[in-house]
Amino acid sequence: MKAHVQGNRNVGNDKDTLIAAITHCLPYMGFPRTLNALACINEVIPEKPTIMKEG
Repeated sequence: MKAHVQGNRNVGNDKDTLIAAITHCLPYMGFPRTLNALACINEVIPEKPTIMKEG
C-alpha cells in the first residue's frame, strides 16, 4: 500500500485526493482495511506542521 501511495504522490495526487479515494472504497474493503490504508497514507505523507499566529 505504501508503494501505491508514493506512486500516486509522484504523479501529483495530494493527500486529500488519496483520502477521498479510500473513503469512497470503504463499503467495498471494510473499515479495518480502510484504517490500515489511512495509516499508510499518513506514514508516507505526514501532516504539515502548522504555524500558530499570536494575537
